[in-house]
Formats: sequence, structure tokens, C-alpha cells
Amino acid sequence: ADELSWEELVYELSVLNGGNKSSKHDLLKLIRDPLRFEFLSAIATRKSFPKALIEANYSADDEGLPKSTALGNIPDPFAKDNTTGVTIEVTLQTSKSQATNEIPAIVRHLAAKKKQDYRDDYFTVFVAKALHPDSQFMADFAYVRDGQLISTYGITEFAKKMSHSSNIFDLRKEPERNFLEI
Repeated sequence: ADELSWEELVYELSVLNGGNKSSKHDLLKLIRDPLRFEFLSAIATRKSFPKALIEANYSADDEGLPKSTALGNIPDPFAKDNTTGVTIEVTLQTSKSQATNEIPAIVRHLAAKKKQDYRDDYFTVFVAKALHPDSQFMADFAYVRDGQLISTYGITEFAKKMSHSSNIFDLRKEPERNFLEI
């Protein structure tokens, strides 16, 4: 987090959107995309919230470099400060299966973390290369049905939001009002 400027970190995250961009970082370009996405999201979290407790749930080698993505049944990074906690879930999936593959697991991870810590104010940030409309719908539905807030972001929006956030609460996005009135 100390080695990368926000400009470099935002760029490295934007590389994951595809297109003609490629990593400029000697080490990061060697890490496969899904693992790099988790690693960069943990770095952005540390950079934004230096005093927060952060659990990067991927396995790492003896130098702290990631070896594999987070195991099943746990969130990618988790961060907690003196106001709230957030599970961060990232995906490069873009099809409508993103909604069925990601959202139910996110709801389970968030519910388990709330129960484990006896907290009801935790929420999730879900970051996708391209957020499928069905994922947004399912995130809104999870909030209405279960009270599980899933704030959704595209990669670029997430990177910019993180670069301007000083506390975890800044990442909260409530569902569209019109959905809540249905």
C-alpha cells in the first residue's frame, strides 16, 4: 500500500477491465487476474483505511505475496474500523451467472460475519468487472428480504471511491429507492 500511489493503484485496477491496458508493475503483472484483483482490493483497503483491522483472506507466501484466492465460505478481504465492517467481494465474471454464482454466497458470508462479531451494521462491497443487471437486482433483493446491504461497484468506480474514502462507512450505497417501494 505504501509502494503504490493512488494513481498507480487505480491504473492497476483498471487493467482488470480489459482492453488494451496492461500492468506496468513488475510484480503485479505476474499474478493471474482473479488473484491480482483480490490482492489489489486488499491493498486499496489498507491504503484507504490504514487504522482498520483488515483480513485479506487469500493465502500468501512468506513475503506476503498472494498464492491463491480466498477459500470458499469466507469473504475476500474483510475490513473493520471504529464505525462498521465491510466484506469485499470481487469478481471478473460478467455474465448473468454472476448473480447466481456470487450474490447468494455474499449474503451467506455477510450473515456469518455479522453473527460471528455480534454486529448488525456490517455490509458488503461487491466489485465486478462489469456489473450485470441481475446482480444489482439480486443485491437489492437481499437488502429487502434479509436486510443484507450489498453495495455494488464496477472496478473503476470502486477504485475512485476507495481513493477518496477515509472511513469504511463511505463505501455504503443504499439500494435504489424505487426498488424498496415495490
